[in-house]
Amino acid sequence: MTWLSPLAPASPLAAAAFVMLAMSLAAIPHLLWLRSPASRHFSGPVDGARTWRGRRLFGDNKQWRGLMALPPGAAFAFLALEQALRAWWPQAHANLWQMSPWVYALVGACCGLAFMAFELPNSFFKRQLGVAPGQTAGKPWQRILCNVADRLDSVTGLVLVLWLLVPLPLATLLTLVLGGPALHATFSVVQYAMGQKNRPF
Repeated sequence: MTWLSPLAPASPLAAAAFVMLAMSLAAIPHLLWLRSPASRHFSGPVDGARTWRGRRLFGDNKQWRGLMALPPGAAFAFLALEQALRAWWPQAHANLWQMSPWVYALVGACCGLAFMAFELPNSFFKRQLGVAPGQTAGKPWQRILCNVADRLDSVTGLVLVLWLLVPLPLATLLTLVLGGPALHATFSVVQYAMGQKNRPF
């Protein structure tokens, strides 16, 4: 296990709040990128239209452009938020992981990449169930399972990366697991309102 910070944060809840706020800020450039004409040059599907058992691996909705903006956006958000707290609210900064600004940027980039990449196994599972991209599953048990997976996939990736990179107190982990799905649902609603998703949930 690799620790980029030797010490756990002084306040586990403050650390969780930092991560959630930073990821919320990172969503802004991500959504703007998806709306930009430049992003359309990278709209090819991640799976390259490959199939398994006659069904697509991920589907057309999982595009390279969707993976491109959140990692650098999260790196900048982690760095900017850490610097802002260091300069203007040192008491709050003292409650976080004591790492250099560039290590914060590295952790942010890894969190952003994991947040996006961990949607892929869920997409693969839904394609194998025969669920079309952007559509709901037909059977009730499939809908429940897919909805739970939709809320937890990205958060699971983020928490796993944090656990691998920095000391992660149980209270921080639980706060992210409980609060992350609500944050993820908010992103989905915003993307739906911007015409980037077929349904809000």
